[in-house]
Amino acid sequence: MPSYDRPAIAADGPADGLSRAAHVEVGVRLAGRKAVVTGAGRGIGEAIARLFAEEGARVVIHGRNRGRAEQIASEIGAAGVAIGELQS
Repeated sequence: MPSYDRPAIAADGPADGLSRAAHVEVGVRLAGRKAVVTGAGRGIGEAIARLFAEEGARVVIHGRNRGRAEQIASEIGAAGVAIGELQS
């Protein structure tokens, strides 16, 4: 399974090129917020779900594969899992 760990922020700034303030700002904006992440069963969607959860958002994982979605939800402490088509 690929690792989506974020790089540590070094004394001279984060390794991902974003400023220290950008990392703090994301955390402040997502703390306590809710997010439904579509395509969160793998790839970029999974990485986004993990990041949002790490930054304090209550995440709902949406994907096609129930087993994979539930595994990711368990790993990040997601608020829920949605499978199939999302409708308004």
